[in-house]
Amino acid sequence: MTFVSCEPADHSVYKSGIIYIEAATRGSYQYLILIDEQRYWPENLPQFYQDPNIQNRPIFVRYELTGDTYDVYVPAPNDIPVFGYTVQKIRLVSIKDQ
Repeated sequence: MTFVSCEPADHSVYKSGIIYIEAATRGSYQYLILIDEQRYWPENLPQFYQDPNIQNRPIFVRYELTGDTYDVYVPAPNDIPVFGYTVQKIRLVSIKDQ
């Protein structure tokens, strides 16, 4: 006997978080999302949230892990971007302010 579900599988997760901005160099920013002390790079962050003036803005997100990673860069003393750390990429399903 085989059972088949009519419900589509939902692999997205709903969490609260904040917009976390990491400067790569003067005037160049990387927009991350901080959820439960873990940083993620959203591959499809809407332009509205790509503003250096919204650091630590509280948000609600639904997302899916992509299985890929993203290298985050930080400024060296001479303001040249250098590798800082790696984070997981996510695909946003929805995002809204808290």
